Amino acid sequence: MPLRFYGTNTDGSKFVDNAHPLSYLINEPNEAQTRYEFVQWMAMQLKLTGNAYAAITRDPVTQRPIELNPIPTKRVKAQLTPTGILYHIEGRDEPIAGIDMVHFRGMTADDLTTGLNPIQLHANSLGITIGAERSTARFYGKNASLKWAIKWKGAQPSVESAQKTKQTFINVLEGNDPVTVLPDGTDLEQLNLSPQEAEFIAARKYGAEDIARMFGVPAYMIGADSSGIKSSVEQQAQDFYTQTILPTVTMMEQELRRKLTTEAEKGTYYFKFVFNSLLRADAKSRAEYYNMGIRGGWLSPNEARSLEDFNPMSGGETTYTESNLVPSDMMRPWIQSKIDAAPQAEAQTNNPDGNN
Repeated sequence: MPLRFYGTNTDGSKFVDNAHPLSYLINEPNEAQTRYEFVQWMAMQLKLTGNAYAAITRDPVTQRPIELNPIPTKRVKAQLTPTGILYHIEGRDEPIAGIDMVHFRGMTADDLTTGLNPIQLHANSLGITIGAERSTARFYGKNASLKWAIKWKGAQPSVESAQKTKQTFINVLEGNDPVTVLPDGTDLEQLNLSPQEAEFIAARKYGAEDIARMFGVPAYMIGADSSGIKSSVEQQAQDFYTQTILPTVTMMEQELRRKLTTEAEKGTYYFKFVFNSLLRADAKSRAEYYNMGIRGGWLSPNEARSLEDFNPMSGGETTYTESNLVPSDMMRPWIQSKIDAAPQAEAQTNNPDGNN
């Protein structure tokens, strides 16, 4: 989604400040990456390890950020000191101060400086899934088909007879012969479980759902939803935005604002990912919601415009109440008042010449 740098006017209206140096910075964060590539790289690091780092290079005179250089998570160690957070980089002598490091972090627990690795948190469940995958691979791999034993009752057959019986059965299994006849007094015994008996399909489905849950992605988006609950495409997009994307991008926006803007700019400038294109499919529902709010008197037009990321309009702060909403017990007196007022209205609107 587009990442934009907004400013706020004194009247509360907002605008995209494309001329600001930070707008140039987020569109070209470094020599090797575009904005899209930078955000993608940082998001991947964040989701796979719980942390994403980018060192800030500042102009030596103005101290403005002029470059963002991503650093692989495995090379960074955060340390909380009495003066703030320091980031120790593998292969670098001097640590980087917290103000000079963009740090996207996931959920934290005991260590407030470092996000928890979601894969390590779910290692046990993931281990079960990997075990099921490997077992499935072995099952369906070469020489992993169903295995059988031909059992003779009574005296053992000669080697030649046993080999002949075995070969005829193999011909059937391999499709070379449609049928075979086993010697009298022999039985077939299955030596291993079928995929259905081993419930591999159920195990694989559980693994997909568990991994989706690990990364906060709705299971239906990866075809692993076994709940049977169906919803509209619009509702699915809204759920994905609200439950999965919004918490992450809110953290990113706040971190960028905290580290890249000056103290004077923090009150009027901010970063924002724009998700209108993602939620465009639900425009009808949003329009109905705003319409009900404005007509019901609990939402002003400008509040609705703000939710759509539009600037306020003149007179848009007024709230409205529909005049035809009359309490049920007052309906009869209200109608009678209209009847009583009709002659006066007629006298006022009739012209002397009779042309109304």
